[in-house]
This record gives sequence, C-alpha cells and structure tokens, in this order.
Amino acid sequence: MKTLRKSILFIFTILFAAACDREFDAPPFETPHYAGEANTTIQALKDRYRGQALAEITDDLVIRGRVVANDVSGNIYKQIQLQDSTAGICISIDRDGLSGDLRVGQEVFIELKGLYFGHYNGYPQLGYTYLNENTKQEGIGRVAWEFFKARAHLNGFPAPDQVVPQAFAKIADLGAADVGKLVTVSNVRFEQGGLEPFAVPAAGNRVQTESKLLLSADANATATLTARNSSAADFASQIMPAGVGSVTGVFSVYVNNRGESTYQITFRDSLDCHPSRFAAGAGNGSREMPWSIAYALENRAETLSGWVEGYIVGAVAPGISADNPVKGNEGLSFAAPFMNHAVVLAESASVRDYTQVVVVPLPSGSAARAGINLSDHAGNLGKKLKVNGTSGAQFGIAGWNFEKGTAGEFVLEQAAPGAGDGSADSPYSVAQAQARQGETAKWVKGFIVGGVVTNPDVTSIGSNGDVVFGAAGIRSTSVLIADSKDVTDYTQCVVVKLNDGEINPSGMRDAVNLSANPGNLHRELRVQGSLSKYFGIAGVREVTAFRIGEGGTDPGTDPGTDPGTDPGTGAGSASDNPYSVAQGIANQKAGNTTHSWTKGYIVGAVNSGATTISSPADYKLGVPSGWDSPTNVIIADSPAETNIDKCIVVNLPSGKPLRTQVNLLDNPGNYGKVLTVEGVLRTYFGKPGLRDSAGGETDFILE
Repeated sequence: MKTLRKSILFIFTILFAAACDREFDAPPFETPHYAGEANTTIQALKDRYRGQALAEITDDLVIRGRVVANDVSGNIYKQIQLQDSTAGICISIDRDGLSGDLRVGQEVFIELKGLYFGHYNGYPQLGYTYLNENTKQEGIGRVAWEFFKARAHLNGFPAPDQVVPQAFAKIADLGAADVGKLVTVSNVRFEQGGLEPFAVPAAGNRVQTESKLLLSADANATATLTARNSSAADFASQIMPAGVGSVTGVFSVYVNNRGESTYQITFRDSLDCHPSRFAAGAGNGSREMPWSIAYALENRAETLSGWVEGYIVGAVAPGISADNPVKGNEGLSFAAPFMNHAVVLAESASVRDYTQVVVVPLPSGSAARAGINLSDHAGNLGKKLKVNGTSGAQFGIAGWNFEKGTAGEFVLEQAAPGAGDGSADSPYSVAQAQARQGETAKWVKGFIVGGVVTNPDVTSIGSNGDVVFGAAGIRSTSVLIADSKDVTDYTQCVVVKLNDGEINPSGMRDAVNLSANPGNLHRELRVQGSLSKYFGIAGVREVTAFRIGEGGTDPGTDPGTDPGTDPGTGAGSASDNPYSVAQGIANQKAGNTTHSWTKGYIVGAVNSGATTISSPADYKLGVPSGWDSPTNVIIADSPAETNIDKCIVVNLPSGKPLRTQVNLLDNPGNYGKVLTVEGVLRTYFGKPGLRDSAGGETDFILE
C-alpha cells in the first residue's frame, strides 16, 4: 500500500513539475453556447423591412452573426456591427464599453422579437423606437442594454481570425449591396493626408464627428468615400497618412433630406487606417504632397495635371530633339557637360535608366531655366525638384511640362543637412553621393541604418529583401548609410565597404560593423573614399579615413539625440548594465537558454488571438490604447517607435508580478514607460523576443 501511495505521489510530483515548466492561463470554466438555431439571415431581414423607416419585429425571428466592429477605439459609439455570410447590420445599444462584452470575432445569436428595425438617414439598423423631441416623430434609436442582453446569446469564444473584410480594388466597386459590411478598399488616398488629423476636439471637449474625404488614386477617377471620424477616437489627433494605400472599415450610407446618398466608411481602430498601409511618396498631386515619379510613370497613359517631385539626375543629351528622340541611355546626360534646356527627374538620385525618368523642359527665358538648369548650376544635380505642370511625352519618353516656368511653378530644395562639397568639413550627403558616383577621394556623411543580409547568394541589391534595416542578421563587411535614421528604402542608401585590407584604415571594420557593434545603429558615419557602385547600387569604396559618432557622444548612442532615445546600451549582465533593444535583437539565438537583461520603452502589445506577427493587424504599436491581451508587451529603444522590426516582444508569465504589474490591458498608464527585464532572447510571435523570465519582483524594473 505504501508503495502504491509512493508511486502515486511520485507521478503527481512529476506532473506538477511538468505543469510548472510552462505556465498557462487557467482555462475558462464554461464555454458559452446557444442551444437554438437561426431561422433567418441578415440579408433576408433587410429585404423583409426594406423601405420602412421603423418597424417593430413581432415574429420569432433569430439571426446568427459575428461581431466585426465595436467601440474599442472610441470611433464607433454605442454600436456594434454584426455580419453573417449574406450581409451586415448595425445594432445601436445604449451602453458604453460594449467591446468588453462583445469583442470582435464573437459569434452571437439574437432573438429579434421586441426589437425594432429601421433606417437612420437611410442606413439600416436594429435598435428600439425613439421619439425625436424636435420633430415629434418616432424613429430608430438605441435599445437598452438589459433589454438587448436578454435577447443576445454568445456562442463560443471570440474568433477574430474569422473576421475577414471583403476586399474591393477601388472605391467605384462599392455599391448599395455592400452597405453594412466590413470592407477593405484599396487604391485610395486621403484628400488632406499628411496635413490634417483624423479629427480634432471641439470647443469645451464636446465630442464631434468630422468628415474626411478619401479619393480614388486612379488618374482622373472621380469616385470618393467619406471617412467619418470621431474626436473621441484614440487615434483622432494622429495625422492622416499621406500617399496611396488601403483602408478597412464599416461601409455605410447617409441619405440627406433631398434624397442624395453619400457612401461612408468608419474605421474600427488605428490599424484600419495606419500609415503602414500607405505608400509614402505616392502623393495626391498637391503642392504639399506631390505625385512621385513612380506614380507619374505608372500613369503616363493618362493626362495628369498637378505637382510632381523627383531627384534631378541629369539632362537631355546634345542632338536630341523631337525628330531624334531618346532611344536609350545615350540620349541623356547623367554627368557634365549638360545642356540647359531640360532636366531629367527620377524616383532616386542613383537612377541611370532612361525608362525610369521624366523629362522636364525648361522654357526659354523663364525663371525655371534660370534657376534649375545644370549647365549653370551643376550643384543642382541630386537635388529634389517639385514641378507644377501637366504630363505629356517629351523627346520620345515621359515628360512633365510647365505652363510658363514661373517661380511659383517649381520648388528646388536647398542644401540638405550634410550636403556640401565633398571635403572633410563639408561632406556630401547620401543623396549627393548617389548622384556623384565616379568621383574619388570625397567625404560622405550619413546615418548607419543597416547592412546586407548574410545570405551568400545575394551578390547585388535589387530589393529591400536583400538588406536589413537593423543590426541583426547582416554581414560585417559593409554598412548602409542614409540621410535620415528613419530610412527603410534601399534606393535612398549608399553601401560603405568595410574592408580591412591595405587600402582601408586599420580597424575600421572592427569599429564600425553592426554585427560586432549593434549600438552603432543610427550613429553618424563619415567616410572618405571613391564613390563607386557596390552590390550593384551607389557605394563608397577604397575608404582612406572615417569618423564615427562625432560630437563626443558615448559609445552606442546616437549623436545629437536625447539620451532617452537609447535607454539601455550595455553588456546585458545586470539590471544596471542592460542591453539596448537593438543589442537584444542582435543577440537573438534559436534554442538560446542564456538569461540576460534588456531595457526599452513600452510601445505596444501583440493582439489577442495572434499566434505570429505577419501584418500590422496582429499588434498595436505607437498608439496609446486599444490593447486586448495581458500576455506580452512590445519594447523599443525609442518611445516613438512604429517599426515592429526594431522592437522586442516580451513574454509576461501568467500569475507573476511581471504580468500583473506591466501588461497594458490592465495597466494602460505603462505605455511609454521604461521596462528593464531579465529573460532569454529568443523568437516570440515570429519576431525578436524576450522569454522565460521568472517574472518576480526582482526580475524587472518599471520606471
């Protein structure tokens, strides 16, 4: 008997130890379940009451749908959006905080008897009868929460992965049949993108709704869509994204008293309209946001009128005319001497391909010719030029034509920070270095932003997939530099060769490369060498001198930045000597079991239900609310970081102080605070992570 008891105790001990090896949240005690069945669809319901301003539902109807939108961000007020395979319907409920009980992805059965169906300014919805005190007429209004709760039955737990917006390639594809659905519409741009916030608070903090116009990005397309934004939304003060991209939201309609319909879209949260969904530089043709050269080339078959912007990369070669058009690169001059009657613009200062440029003629006697032409102003090579005109072929290739060439029709950038004459005291900017390939013994200045991937098959850079904008997973033989620390486009970079041979200064590779010095990320680097292609793009080779981190900054910090932008740069050995996030990323290892300390700003969290990070929909980053999971936080070296690839996801073990005191769901005030935490640096949610922390009071510092 004793042997049996000992055996049972031994087995129990083993099981208990195994259970403690990985900690999980305790499962819920009961799964919600509805025993009944739906006997109609949302579309059938809408068809049944079509055209009725208000109707009480007296039959025993039951619908089944999934919550696709709620009030989680504050942009939707006292409403949820329910959708099945046939259609979607708005439900107005007189209660704040609906997202706590009716999460996105939750399946719900609703017994409709006693509710009302109606149209609010043409928009169909479920609710209850409402008496308008001004008109003394009844209409559709909000249903009391207790009344609704008695008729709404949850079925299972939320499954947000089951919520898939219907995709539309352009605004014009949307129609009346789509009203009430969750949609994603592509190829759009905000009319005031990059200029205005989604909404601003009204006087006295009174909540108001603002209408912002979404335009079709197709050349000459006229279809528009109105975005309805509340000043109560947690993203209201953010500037609307510039460029062309896609948005997701609830598609609705507003019918005015003249019977005129306006189609609208309402965003559920900031991820539905996040800047990461828009291509920077696509622009909208305004002076503030000109079209890119890429956009002008893509739409060269159309007649576009407005502003376009690109880098001056050359001029038309001698002898080229309407009768002798450009047929290849020999038809253009990318180096002096230059003709004075036209310039050539490209998306990048390093472009040397006649099929990727736009010719801008400079009218004789105009301010444009006097101020822009390269014959008299060789220093304009590599500068950005903004031109107001009309598209049209020039010399057999794409062109952009001034009306008169007055001073008000163009903007020529002034010298960019770091731009100069190539001397040690006045180094070239990266843009200048791209435009001046072939020169020797020149100084170039830029910020270290990354390097070439370690894959030995990559012998030339042809896409962002060939480089890493960060400090991990790159070669030690080169670095990428750019004119801005925020650059994530290889076409805006120069590759600096770090070759510790006879030519390069001794110790340069050891001092500069990011593999051994992750703290060099975003530091300023000045090099003197030959401006020559490397890995197929603009480069600096045969370096004879270099300077890094000028200005007396400490090793591992960015020159000229606030000390707070790099909260931890150390050996990772203790809470007072932690890794920075950049170092933590560089020290990620598969199968790692070594514990170390890392320090960074809390900037977000991975969303509930996500198992791997594959898109911005899987996390909230750079927004001060809306988190729905207590299991993790995201940390970065900057409190303003919005690039997930520059972050570490920290696992917060269940039941430990690290979770209860740090998670953003329960502690939203922690957003922006500095977290120093002990754990193992290994992948989490498919991204750089910190896991396996004991999670006790002595295993982290929150400040």
